[in-house]
Amino acid sequence: MFQRYEKILVAYDGSKNATLAFEQAVTLASQNDADLIILQVVDTRIDPFAPYVIEGLLEERIAEAHEELDRLSEDAKRQNIKKVVPILREGSIRTIIATEVPEEFAIDLIVIGSTGKSGLDKLLIGSTTNYVTTHAKCPVLIVR
Repeated sequence: MFQRYEKILVAYDGSKNATLAFEQAVTLASQNDADLIILQVVDTRIDPFAPYVIEGLLEERIAEAHEELDRLSEDAKRQNIKKVVPILREGSIRTIIATEVPEEFAIDLIVIGSTGKSGLDKLLIGSTTNYVTTHAKCPVLIVR
């Protein structure tokens, strides 16, 4: 039986796999006439002092993320997705993707790339994708 989704969350970090995940999420949202929630998370936890020491860099990254979200939102709307919700959050990437946003928006499918921007991140903080698949309370589609 075909599972219909009403609210699809796609996690986006600008990586190749995140771009593929976005494309898949748009297709699924179109097929299901579902809302598409596009999420970017700026991880401010890696160095708790970084926002004070390199505040300009953090502000620049946040501005870039807003621009990316605007671009992705427009792209999704051009593909006839009726409701697109861009979200930018700061904090723990893993928990925001796996639990916080899904609970807040009653997400019924998370679409995420198999790996993100940096292989180093995987060594330092573990696999975000693995964490999401382990802790999410809804289905997770991993795209590569």
